[in-house]
Amino acid sequence: MKWNEIKERKYAEISSALQRTVTYEPNNFETWAKAIEVVGDLAEPLVKDGTLADYQVICDEETNTQEVKDMHMFVLQFGWRVEDGDPWTFCEFTVGPNGTEACYSSCKIDEEI
Repeated sequence: MKWNEIKERKYAEISSALQRTVTYEPNNFETWAKAIEVVGDLAEPLVKDGTLADYQVICDEETNTQEVKDMHMFVLQFGWRVEDGDPWTFCEFTVGPNGTEACYSSCKIDEEI
């Protein structure tokens, strides 16, 4: 499978899984850990089948600042590399009162996070 061919479908799967996982839960360490696990469960098969070289999930006090919490939102970043050595590309998922939104970022970061 090619990542560009399935990317939008995976975004929808991640959005749906996050909505189920974090809605009605406190925005805290335990919920962040659950969200990371859920997204990892969706991403790991993509690495195993060679669609992605690597992925990472960032969900912590830096993505979920007090300002984010005050707006009753939850933020998770999903990053990937299609090939080893590629720079990281990220998509930010925001769960809020009106559902989940995915914001693709073409920002590429060369160093490990």
